[in-house]
Amino acid sequence: MNEMLNNENRIALLQGRTGKENGKIVKKCTVCDYVSSTKTIYYPKTIKLSTTKYTYDGKVKQPSVSVKDSKGNTLKIGTDYTVTYATGRINVGTYKVVV
Repeated sequence: MNEMLNNENRIALLQGRTGKENGKIVKKCTVCDYVSSTKTIYYPKTIKLSTTKYTYDGKVKQPSVSVKDSKGNTLKIGTDYTVTYATGRINVGTYKVVV
């Protein structure tokens, strides 16, 4: 019998997925190991900031971020990735953006 018994016996596994290789999500039954679905998760190939240099004007700077996966698909912020900006970003200096 290759059917999942119920939600309590399902597991989703994230396999592979490093910074330079694709991974996958495998949904399978914990009782019989039946795999109900497999989804490839493509690694982020390009990450770009809209601007990397600013002229000082006393205002907070927040460049937009765009990310494309290894297949060239544009990923969605908040769904596929998150962005964290360093605090401040008003004074002259270098600031960190974490994707």
